[in-house]
Formats: sequence, C-alpha cells, structure tokens
Amino acid sequence: MKFNSVDRNMDSLKQKALGLKQKLKDPETHAKAKELGSKTIDYIKENPSDVFLGIMTFVILDIEDSLEDIEDSSELSAYTDASTFLNRI
Repeated sequence: MKFNSVDRNMDSLKQKALGLKQKLKDPETHAKAKELGSKTIDYIKENPSDVFLGIMTFVILDIEDSLEDIEDSSELSAYTDASTFLNRI
C-alpha cells in the first residue's frame, strides 16, 4: 500500500514537471523571464552595495548557525568525555 501512494506522488510530480516544462516553452513566458533577468542584472550593476549587503547578511546568518552547531557539538563531546571517565572509575 505504501508503494502505491509513492507511485501516485511520483506520477503527480511528473505531471507538474511536464506542465512547467510546457509553460516555459511558451514564447510569452520566455520573453517575460528574459526581461526580468535583464532587469535583475541592471539592478545588480546599479546597486552593487545593496547586493553585497544582502550576500553578507546571508553569510553572517549562516556563520551564526555554524557557531551554534559547534557549541552544541562541544557540549555533547564534553558530556561524553565526562560520562566515559566516570564509568571507568
């Protein structure tokens, strides 16, 4: 039974992907995507400091998460070391 639901989900995803593929083949959609891409590139050229600020914000948030993960790992390591030491006594 589980496999039947997985098969149905896969078929649904395939249909959605095919629909998106057909939509992207539409010349009007393609032209709109090209226009938006050009506007994006123009914005980046005109406002590099805004783009840089956005990238740096993302990097800093990612570093913060990494530091929290390291802190959690250090606490777990210290607990494991202490537990191992106490069990030897």
